[in-house]
Amino acid sequence: MPRSLLALALFLAAPTALAQPGVSLGADIVSRYVWRGIDYGDQINIQPTLAVTFDNVEVGTWASYSISSFGDGPAFAEQDFYVSASAGPASFGITDYYYPILNGAESSDFFNFDGDYAGAHTLEAFVQLAPESVPLSLLVATAFYNASDFPTYVELGTGFELGGLEWGAAAGAVFALDPPEGTTGSPFYGTTDDAALINLSLGATKDIPLTDAFSLPVSAALIVNPDSERSFLVFGVSL
Repeated sequence: MPRSLLALALFLAAPTALAQPGVSLGADIVSRYVWRGIDYGDQINIQPTLAVTFDNVEVGTWASYSISSFGDGPAFAEQDFYVSASAGPASFGITDYYYPILNGAESSDFFNFDGDYAGAHTLEAFVQLAPESVPLSLLVATAFYNASDFPTYVELGTGFELGGLEWGAAAGAVFALDPPEGTTGSPFYGTTDDAALINLSLGATKDIPLTDAFSLPVSAALIVNPDSERSFLVFGVSL
């Protein structure tokens, strides 16, 4: 099943193969990696990205690498591959979460597609609605491979301008579509209940002019996870 991701990307891109593709690359440096309210260690992370766009289809990869290890364990590493398409206010696609370092092991085989949390890959399908008529967006994402309980994340977000800054706010919750027998949690998100509010965030971005032709985007976000009762203030720089 995971190998079908590449085939899907090629299929979606085929109708626009003759069009001139767009290529984007960049990197963020963040004070710590917090994803959907989940903390991945108290270290600075470098997060590069590379994507190719064909009309309304985007194929890309994104990664996060900590610059040092956490405790006695190895440094955290994650690389994701994704394909997405947009149609009007809706976008949808598939993300392949690949963890080179898994369960404390020094490395995980890139071709290890075992299920039941034994493999190095987790596949997630997502859809996002962002109509122009209202300043709201809705994200629904379900992990359907290598996640036995089908954990589903739902997030409502909004964006606005205030004080010369671009702001964004979001509230995200997770629940298990089919929790394994004898359990009530969602291991993919580290929750202890069938449903939990795991992400309340408020952040702002600002461009700092360095020269007449170049400015440096910086950001800060307050992230609270009510389920784990933890709070984070994350600073980032985009290159």
